[in-house]
Amino acid sequence: MHLRRIGLLAASAAWSASVATSATAHTAPPARCLTDCTPRIGIVSAFGAETDLLVAQTRSRRLYTINGKRFTTGVLRGNRVVIVLSGVSMINSTLVTQQMLDHFRVERLVMSGIAGGVDPADHVGDVTVPDRWAMPMEVFWNADSTLPSPCGKPNDVSCLGLQLATGADGQPLPPFDEKLGLKQQPRLLVGGRGVSATVFLANAQYRRYLFDVLQAQTFEMETAALAHVAHANGVPYIAFRSLSDLAGAEGFDADVGALFASGLAEANEALVTLAFLDAWAARSKRR
Repeated sequence: MHLRRIGLLAASAAWSASVATSATAHTAPPARCLTDCTPRIGIVSAFGAETDLLVAQTRSRRLYTINGKRFTTGVLRGNRVVIVLSGVSMINSTLVTQQMLDHFRVERLVMSGIAGGVDPADHVGDVTVPDRWAMPMEVFWNADSTLPSPCGKPNDVSCLGLQLATGADGQPLPPFDEKLGLKQQPRLLVGGRGVSATVFLANAQYRRYLFDVLQAQTFEMETAALAHVAHANGVPYIAFRSLSDLAGAEGFDADVGALFASGLAEANEALVTLAFLDAWAARSKRR
C-alpha cells in the first residue's frame, strides 16, 4: 500500500519573472551597498564553470571576499557587473543573492547556468528563458490517497497558513503518484515555466508529472529562490538556463555525455548571457 502522496501547495505558486527590460512594480528600497555603491548588474551562477566563463571576459576586475563568498566586480560587455558563485541549492541561492544586494548596488539580477529539461520536446543544449518560476515541492505528506483535511474539511489546510494549489478550474492539482509511469541544433526558448526545488531530480515519473500538471520546461535548484529575493527587494531579474539533460531520463543519452565532456552547456548559457549584456549595453547608450 502506498501511504505517501504529495499535494502541491499554493505557497509555492510561481512568481512571474520581472525581466530586465521591465520596470519594478514598486519603488525599489534604498541601496544598502555596504561594500561598493557603483550601480551594477548582479550575475549569479551555481557551478564554478558557469561563473568562470563570465569572469574570464570581465575587465577591470576586483575581488571581494565576504563571509567566504568571492564577489568579482568589473566591466562585462560594456556593463558594470558583480559576479558571484552561489553554490548549488535553494538556500545557497537565497543567502548569496541577498548578500549581493546588501553589499553592492545591484539594479538588475541575472541567473546564468545549466538545468535539467522537463519538456520532452526540448533538447540538450537548448537555452531556456522562462518568464515565471515555481517551487512546487512545498508538500503535505498525507497518510493515504484522500485529500488532506488537517483543519476539519477536505482540501482545507488554512489553519497551517497554507492553501492547496489549484488549476484553471479551481480544483486542487492532482497529487504525484509514484506509480505513474546532440542530434538537434540547440535553440533559444523564451517563455514558459521553470521549476526549482531542494532536490536533484533523477526521477522520470516526477519529471513527467511536472510537465503534465505544471507544464514546466526546466528544473534546477536555485532560480526560484533568487526570484523570491529579487521580488522582496524590488529588483528585476532574468534567468538563462541551458539544458544539460532530460531530468530523470531512464537511459543515458550520448548527447548528454558529449555535452558534459565538451562544456557546451555552460558555453551556451554564457553565450546567451553575454549577448543579453551586449544588447543591454547598447540599449543604455541610446538613452
